Amino acid sequence: MDIINQFLKMDSTLTASLPMVFDDGILIVDLNMGDGSFIKSCFDRHIAMAYGFEERDDLFIEAENKLADYRDYCKLYRQRISRSDKNNDTEATRFDFIISHLPPVDMLKINSGKQIYPILMTSKYLDNIGSIIGSVSGIPTVSNAPKTSPVYSVGQLRHPKMSDLKKYLEIKGFNVEVAKDRETFVAYKNGATPIHLSNTPK
Repeated sequence: MDIINQFLKMDSTLTASLPMVFDDGILIVDLNMGDGSFIKSCFDRHIAMAYGFEERDDLFIEAENKLADYRDYCKLYRQRISRSDKNNDTEATRFDFIISHLPPVDMLKINSGKQIYPILMTSKYLDNIGSIIGSVSGIPTVSNAPKTSPVYSVGQLRHPKMSDLKKYLEIKGFNVEVAKDRETFVAYKNGATPIHLSNTPK
């Protein structure tokens, strides 16, 4: 499957896990937003504000067009997001820099391939996030990096897995559900809007 189509299909899968209607005042952040379909689905469910980040020019333009009616409530940035402990990529912005400059984030959607592990597991600002919905099947934010590349390592974990991320998020106070494919997950704190996957393992 073409990687862009795979990415958009995964966004559709994540959208299916959303509640029918959000509570008032919800703010979301979408990393690797693709063509903006996920954000649009959230606005259809009455969120208040969205911040979207996408590094690919073609997808960013599609997102701008798709979300034009929401421009007063949606801030889009053509930007690549990196891990927060180190940044050798001068064209990328550290995840914590973004989160630390925003109001409390009710929901983070992240579809960044294996880079999801260092992005989340090096963050010091997960306390600012109520819930997370994500997938490791998305387009990697590190161009052409193999799945076992050291660029994905976190501390002593050379090749982090979904089980490592689940354990880390639970330590940070999240309830975590992992899908049967072991590539899609949701995490939410007590008191946050819960998001549930329909295909979590029994």
